[in-house]
Amino acid sequence: MIREKLEEFVTAQFSDKLFLDCYLVDLVIKESQFIKVFVDADDGITLDRCAKLNRLIRSYVEEHIKDGEKYKIEVSSPGLDRPLKLQRQYKKNIGRKFEIKEKSGTVKKGLLREVDGDFITIEYVETVKQGKKKIKEKRFYKIPFEEIAESFVKPNI
Repeated sequence: MIREKLEEFVTAQFSDKLFLDCYLVDLVIKESQFIKVFVDADDGITLDRCAKLNRLIRSYVEEHIKDGEKYKIEVSSPGLDRPLKLQRQYKKNIGRKFEIKEKSGTVKKGLLREVDGDFITIEYVETVKQGKKKIKEKRFYKIPFEEIAESFVKPNI
């Protein structure tokens, strides 16, 4: 019940001019009265926007949820350690390195090149033998969103 109320409240804030390109990625409520809200934006979420959203959520929780003042609230971007959950997250990560685990268990690594409808396209390099030589060739792998079990943006190091 608390989760649904919070999701509804947070999503309603995205109609405000400051949060127009924002969206809710995940909401985690732990029994230790800890609320963690993961938000993102098409052009990237800023610390300032997270702080303002945190204040709005804090006020809402204190006003509308029993024992609301006892909750610790944190609003942040999902970060690289969390898997992507929404198709919308992929578009802003075109050109970045990915590791994708398919539902079949297959793991693909490469650059996200395209997000098209219900598919993403990953570019990877494969070493192939041509006569006595080994050469590296670019390959492309198209993955339907419905087949993705988990995917992570990998940092460029």
